[in-house]
Amino acid sequence: MPPDIEIEPLGYTPRALALLYQTGDSFIYMSPMRDILGGMLARSPAVIGNRLRSTQNYRNWLRKEGSRSYNPLFIWDDAMLSEPDIAGAVREAVKKSEGAYTLYDAYPNKAVRKLKAKGPVLDAEVKAKSRPGHVIPAYHIVNLTSPYLSEKGEMQLTSLTCSCPDHVIDSEKRSSKAIMRCMHVAAMHQEFAGRFKYPSEDRPLSIKGEPAGKAVFLPFTFTYNFEPDEEGCFGPKNKHLAALEYDAIIAYYLRGGDDDTQFGIDRRLYRIMAIYSDALKNAIKEGEIRREVVGQRPENSDRPHSELRAEGYVFKQVARRLRDNGYQPEGRCLEFGSRVALRYEKGNGNAVNVVAGGDGPMFLVVRRAVGRATMPEGAYHGPSNPARILGTNLISYDDRTMQDTFTRIEMPSAMRLPETGKKHIPINVPDVLRAKWRKAVQEGSARGSVTANLKYTRLNYCR
Repeated sequence: MPPDIEIEPLGYTPRALALLYQTGDSFIYMSPMRDILGGMLARSPAVIGNRLRSTQNYRNWLRKEGSRSYNPLFIWDDAMLSEPDIAGAVREAVKKSEGAYTLYDAYPNKAVRKLKAKGPVLDAEVKAKSRPGHVIPAYHIVNLTSPYLSEKGEMQLTSLTCSCPDHVIDSEKRSSKAIMRCMHVAAMHQEFAGRFKYPSEDRPLSIKGEPAGKAVFLPFTFTYNFEPDEEGCFGPKNKHLAALEYDAIIAYYLRGGDDDTQFGIDRRLYRIMAIYSDALKNAIKEGEIRREVVGQRPENSDRPHSELRAEGYVFKQVARRLRDNGYQPEGRCLEFGSRVALRYEKGNGNAVNVVAGGDGPMFLVVRRAVGRATMPEGAYHGPSNPARILGTNLISYDDRTMQDTFTRIEMPSAMRLPETGKKHIPINVPDVLRAKWRKAVQEGSARGSVTANLKYTRLNYCR
């Protein structure tokens, strides 16, 4: 192995699974969990408390009735179901997590202030999650362009900005306009939608140059799920959806399990078609939106330095061969349900996802478009161990495009692409990896296919 190969950690710790919308040279990332947190910031403590209690009552009713009409993505344990002050428990959990009660105790007129729209531009000041000791509350400057639907009901977002650090997508920057629709943008956007649709004297809104008949676009349906009754009290049209929103808050702040991160919650929420607004569903159907993993930091690994170095060496060979065949890097996506992969795409619809990092071998997921209808709520169904389906042609869900694709699992030791057919591309795999990969194939292959898989991957011998 050349001594000057730079080590590049392939494992990555994700922080969000976002919908990526490209408009012009801007790349806008939208996350349902950030939308939920933004809605929490833009609601009064009384409203949050009422909805938490309603969700708790609803979940208790479902357990008592044994109803199967709602398959919960988020499990409430007995302690949470019987908690006498669920609102207080969440409020204290917010304080413990954020260092302040702001996210729970920020009244709408104080959380989102100086809200105004001038033509297609919407801006406001949105309260930050201030830490104790701050005498003057901190606010972020938030701006969004084109918050309305077109006459055909299409989304028109062109840009958004916020002064908070979560707004910038550092490692995923394709340009200076790679931006996240953070919770502050979501709070402003939802508050604007509520004031626009249900104006009142105590919720002032300055609008200039706005044509009549416009409707406000929101990517997710949580805000528009609540409508006022004859007495002016807001209630949910869809109780399942309302429970889902506060299930996510409970999971994030009270449960705090390994999968109760923003990334894990995003991943589960995408399975529910009811969360997508009509405009968002149409944009996904038209291929204007992809799903992408937003990275947080390289994965900490305790594997030997020599092994990490060897893996980086193999990856550089794979990446060079992919580029030689017309593939270009396109961010990160999910494979096998939860594994983060590096995505390479070609203009003809072919894609190769490199799954690496962790203790297992490196796998290549080779995809070709089927042309089937987009299914935003779809998910991967299949073996968690890729070795069981090595070299098998199958149809599998592609989380990136949200479509079924023709799929084949390969290993770098005998790399095959649609352009090379059955002929493999030779990749040099150092001995420190070869023996380990051979063992993984032996242990993971289905019964009777071990010898064939070792031969197929050219791992049937050790040098």
